[in-house]
Amino acid sequence: MNVYIWLIGLTLFQILDGLTTYLLFNVGIGYEMNPVVNYALNQFGPSYGLIIPKFITMVIAFSLIPYIWYSKFTRTVFKTVVCIYFYVGCSNLYNLISLGVCDANL
Repeated sequence: MNVYIWLIGLTLFQILDGLTTYLLFNVGIGYEMNPVVNYALNQFGPSYGLIIPKFITMVIAFSLIPYIWYSKFTRTVFKTVVCIYFYVGCSNLYNLISLGVCDANL
């Protein structure tokens, strides 16, 4: 049961990260720290360049469900990845708010 809560969190934070990166890319601040996603953004544009890597990440995460909770190490790694996506999504949202693209009264 606990693994599904973390998977839902990962999914939501992936969506938040993707949407905020897309909005920042359209504002003209097209930066992406991940070199694979940055390459995809430059090759396929902001829509497909974000959707394809995010989709692959979620397929891998959901396919690893049976193996994630077997050891403390894999649980810790998975929870760390979810927390990193939470931080990245929130920092992108903060950048959008500070640029005035998003309303701070969400």
